[in-house]
Amino acid sequence: MKTMLENNLAPRELEILLLAAMGYKSKNIAKTLFVSVATIKKTLGNIYLKLNAKNKTNAVAIAFLHNMIDINMINHITAKYKLNSNEEINAHV
Repeated sequence: MKTMLENNLAPRELEILLLAAMGYKSKNIAKTLFVSVATIKKTLGNIYLKLNAKNKTNAVAIAFLHNMIDINMINHITAKYKLNSNEEINAHV
């Protein structure tokens, strides 16, 4: 069952939040998802509003506390984009 907060996030917003939770900067998220940095920053702003978060760190903390994101979701996004925590993000979709 989805939480009330989770219902407010679009799938792409959740995906961006997962990448942020993994510690990736907006520039690397944009590169991975083949969008502009401006798009990522705008989407993060929308996420902050929806979660009533002050910044990226606060949004990630709220998401974890409300069980919106978990290690299984992080593993899924890692596999989807073939990410390696020891290398620069490169999407191979």
